[in-house]
Amino acid sequence: MLRNRAPDRFAEGRAKGLNAVGQMELKRLKKQWREEYEREQAQGGEARVFASIEAKIAKEHQRRLDSMSPRARAAWDAFKAIEAEDQAAGYRWCEDPEHPKYDAGADESGGDDGSV
Repeated sequence: MLRNRAPDRFAEGRAKGLNAVGQMELKRLKKQWREEYEREQAQGGEARVFASIEAKIAKEHQRRLDSMSPRARAAWDAFKAIEAEDQAAGYRWCEDPEHPKYDAGADESGGDDGSV
């Protein structure tokens, strides 16, 4: 009885049983909350996931760089500089006859299955 008459004090803010009006209002609110939740998820859910993954990868990469010895870090920096130069110059290993994996006949056969 106290639960229904004074729900704020004895029933954590709500009556024990909801009447038809209370049930309809609860359904309406749940539907409204669900629509709001789905709208929020559609707006930025995927972008937030990608941003989170990229942040984790960047953090792990930075941790790896920080754990390198000074000599290894200098070698890494030199490698990245050379890689950037190659990319700027448009270097492709498959077109470089001096590269160990270069196959001169690959362009003529149209594939790398070994047939001519």
